[in-house]
Amino acid sequence: MSGTPSTERSCTEGQEHQRPLLSQSTSDGINNIDVEFNTLECDSNVNENGKRKLTSNVWPHFDREKHDGEWTTICKNCKKRLLAKSRSGTTHLRGHLDRCPRRIFHDVKQMLKATKIKEGDVKLSTFQFDQDIARRELANMIILHEYPLSIVDHFGFQRFLTSVQPMFKIPTRNTLKSDIMKMYDYERVKTLDLLERNKRRIAITTNMWTCNNQRKGFMAITTHFVDNEWALQSRIIRFAHVQCPHTSVVLADAMMDCILDWRLEKKVSVLTVDNCSTNNTMIPIILDKLSSDSTLLNGEMFHMRCSAHILNLIVNEGLDVINDNIDRIRGSVSYWTSSPKREEKFLETVRELEIESIKKLALDCKTKWNSTFLMIHSALIYKTVFPRLRQRDSQYKCVPTEND
Repeated sequence: MSGTPSTERSCTEGQEHQRPLLSQSTSDGINNIDVEFNTLECDSNVNENGKRKLTSNVWPHFDREKHDGEWTTICKNCKKRLLAKSRSGTTHLRGHLDRCPRRIFHDVKQMLKATKIKEGDVKLSTFQFDQDIARRELANMIILHEYPLSIVDHFGFQRFLTSVQPMFKIPTRNTLKSDIMKMYDYERVKTLDLLERNKRRIAITTNMWTCNNQRKGFMAITTHFVDNEWALQSRIIRFAHVQCPHTSVVLADAMMDCILDWRLEKKVSVLTVDNCSTNNTMIPIILDKLSSDSTLLNGEMFHMRCSAHILNLIVNEGLDVINDNIDRIRGSVSYWTSSPKREEKFLETVRELEIESIKKLALDCKTKWNSTFLMIHSALIYKTVFPRLRQRDSQYKCVPTEND
């Protein structure tokens, strides 16, 4: 504060802003003193250093720095460097944001989602939509539940996805197939690396079966090993269609192709197979293809017989004593589960007899004794139902007796 003219200041270069804020006079013999306060009316777009602020809404996505004496910008998402001269403007920056491959787009409507922690407590958290993650989870769903690839063409499925996340672009069947194959290639490389890093021996189990409706034979090959952290691991490394006839030579060639493909020719400890005679002749063929120094005890322990299959053979031989009884039970279960109309009639009779069990009839597989046990176990619950059904359906012939 002074009686002399106030110092003129400016908040931007070449601009002067002055305004007398207060003029005060005293009446006690003192000369009038004019007090002036210079208020600097600074533009809100100017920072403390006197430089104009960056006001465009694209700048939060970029960092500015000098490179070779010139101002440049670096995209925070993909780290690409672009020019940032004053005469360049921001159009090119905005264009880069629109096509930036790593930019995460936010669904404003779902930026907040409620997460229930425990009864009565809710926590708010941010949500970020990622197209790649959504596509990967869609492929996982197809694989886990064996859905057809054509599900992406179903109108109801498309409406559901649109209602859940409008930003998700539904892939075509070919794109989905490509995604699944890429996932397989990725998992195969991971498993191959795991097997190569493992320093211990690897046991292999295999099984053959025929698909009922297509009459095609398939071979599944699984590896079992203890990894370097002493954790038991199991990995399916092959599920392949094997051309007929399934001779020992054909099966040996399929097994050796898998062993060589996964680089296990020097790591296999034992090969576990069932007691089929074809497998007995397959083992020597495989041992001839492997070097003698790559097997344990020159291959004496290479052939391991499946104990579960041996137990299955023992029990099935015992079941032959009551085979006629089991055939009548199997025929009854097959008859009343063959169509929805018969199942409805069966359930209606169950309600009439006031049987409260909700267990369904289960048809067995003749070659698996445990499935035969489960079939008999479920049929015993409804043993009074079968005679009643004989009175209601004249075509039903194979009624189990009380002795059965």
